[in-house]
Amino acid sequence: MFLLCKRLFTKLFWLIPLKNNKIFFSSYEGKQYSCNPKAIYEQLKNEEKSYYYIWEYNSSSVPDELKQNVIIVKHNSLSYFYHLLTAKYIITNSGISAAISLRKEQVCVNTWHGGGAYKKVGAVVDEKINGTACKELAIIAKQTSYFLSSSQEFTKVMEKSTFIPRNKFLNIGMPRNDIFFAPSKMENLRKKVRDYCNLSDEKRVVLFAPTYRGKSGNMHYSTLIPDIDNLTKALKSKFGGEWVVLYRSHYYKTTVENNPSIIDVSEYQDMQELLCLADVLITDYSSCIWDYSLIFRPCFLFVPDLEEYENERGGFYTQISTWPGIVCKNDEELAKKIFYYNRVEYIQKVKIHHSSLVSYDKGTATEQLLRALSL
Repeated sequence: MFLLCKRLFTKLFWLIPLKNNKIFFSSYEGKQYSCNPKAIYEQLKNEEKSYYYIWEYNSSSVPDELKQNVIIVKHNSLSYFYHLLTAKYIITNSGISAAISLRKEQVCVNTWHGGGAYKKVGAVVDEKINGTACKELAIIAKQTSYFLSSSQEFTKVMEKSTFIPRNKFLNIGMPRNDIFFAPSKMENLRKKVRDYCNLSDEKRVVLFAPTYRGKSGNMHYSTLIPDIDNLTKALKSKFGGEWVVLYRSHYYKTTVENNPSIIDVSEYQDMQELLCLADVLITDYSSCIWDYSLIFRPCFLFVPDLEEYENERGGFYTQISTWPGIVCKNDEELAKKIFYYNRVEYIQKVKIHHSSLVSYDKGTATEQLLRALSL
């Protein structure tokens, strides 16, 4: 009943004419200025095209990039509904709620916020998903015009997870990953993040970026942090230099990690920029391993709860042994596998992974999307 009432309420905005030159952007329902919507928006701004830009952004600390020629709206505010339902184009990285009735004339692009095919999401996580949830997924699928895909395997698994038909997938890669094919831009971003963290050029950086625990709709977050002293000693022994650990939580988590041995960069919104800086990535089941694999730097999967996590989510889309990361179940194993890391063998493993999943990331995703939308 609530779903029906809200859909009827949002239809009232259909009385207001649609603006064909208005584009609505949303990243994690207004939690961040980041991800694929940011990459697409910045490309449009660089090309100086004349559009009305709307950004869903909930914090009062607005990024500098959104302070000029952009209208800011907060999630579920009246201005949010007004601009969302009068924009010709909607670009989001997490979809639009089934409780909102989009017009048939609107073009809704779900860029998603992860690549590859790793932890399960959506309908395939819970085989007993109820009728209401199925109905909502069906509505979202119907209202989605395009869904971006990073690989052939991603298209295959997400079709089942989201109920979105295959003909709505744009197999072009992820706009946020275009940066990894532009070395000069990556170097500028490395400097930007170093300055933010107040790090000298001599410091080498390991980024620890775990994902959430639990099923969709029932999230809990319990960070399993590796032994930092052992980690930095192992990295120094293998690669040389002085190492610093950056910690970046999943966006579901709101608390800050209170550990003097790490630098908490969870408030730094753009994950891709952090990946540009990282000399080594340590994560668990996060799809950031797909993004990071595009630059072929070493990645280690710290997964002491592997069996528990896999059972809770009903397995993975693909076998974890094939992922572009080296599996480590405890601190001792992590140190050992860092010591025996072989760059040539690892790069070969990543290339096989890209080939197996049939990667679409080529550094041209933004360009291809804008061409598809005639923007």
